[in-house]
Amino acid sequence: MIQQNNVHCLIWPEYPARSVVTDSSGQMTTVYGSARTCGDYKLAPEVGNRLTNTFIPIDERTRVRLTTILIVLRGQGVSIPEITNETIELAQSANDIPVHVRADRLLRYLEVLSPSVGHVNDTSPQSAIFPYLLGFTASVRESEITFLENYLRTQGWIEGFHGLPIVSVSGYARISALSAGQDSDQVFVAMWFSDEMERVYAEAIDPAIRAAGLTPYLVGQGKSPDRIEDEAETAIRRTRLVIADFTHDPGTGVRGSVYYEAGFARALYKPIIYTAKIGSDVHFNVDHFLRIEWEDADDLRPRLTQRIRNLPELQQR
Repeated sequence: MIQQNNVHCLIWPEYPARSVVTDSSGQMTTVYGSARTCGDYKLAPEVGNRLTNTFIPIDERTRVRLTTILIVLRGQGVSIPEITNETIELAQSANDIPVHVRADRLLRYLEVLSPSVGHVNDTSPQSAIFPYLLGFTASVRESEITFLENYLRTQGWIEGFHGLPIVSVSGYARISALSAGQDSDQVFVAMWFSDEMERVYAEAIDPAIRAAGLTPYLVGQGKSPDRIEDEAETAIRRTRLVIADFTHDPGTGVRGSVYYEAGFARALYKPIIYTAKIGSDVHFNVDHFLRIEWEDADDLRPRLTQRIRNLPELQQR
């Protein structure tokens, strides 16, 4: 393992990063780590110099969305997410996070940083946490953090001086409300589309959801005129539960969109049930994210039905 410290972040070149070259299974891999991206990441071989190509530049908002994708993938258990061409294309086509959601993310992060009630956080550009604030709130510059802070202050969710916010009692109540279960009966299903999976959906996933008195939502079947990515994000925000199945055709590689949708749901504190056909190459930490490994639709249906009914979040209904 070789570590280099005098390097720059490939996504945000104005920020320093560390670079570690590792030899895994005879293949050299460079892992980059940056406070601006809130953690480590690596590049797929086919990406090459695409991030730093001055002839086909990646715009500022795409870099913001790419950072968000890395954050939600880490939240899902992928300790070192890989940037592929598909990841970049997803970042280019996805919507920006709504401003009110960005404000909520800032509030949550301030709460995480507060070791005790009444803790004063330093959010000035000189603080060590400032690059992380930019990353977690999908911001680019100080003025955006100031704007979000001012909004939280007008809502009564933070107190204190500018650049020195304190989460208020109302702020803690807001965080509690954001984490609470929703009244929606909708279940969002994230999965790979194929003839086999359509049968599994029709014979196992759909009936398991309906058996629990809930309504399935399979992205692409909605009436939204928006792009698939926009429809998915909107539906996830409104959903009660997410079922993420990571089965895929071995010849096509993992489906980045399913990982993103599951990670997006996790970032919104939605309950998630993970499933995958036995033998699938699932790229997340199974020690922390238990999943139902199924053989066929007949095997999956009763187990998924029971898992849904046993969810603590649904016992509050």
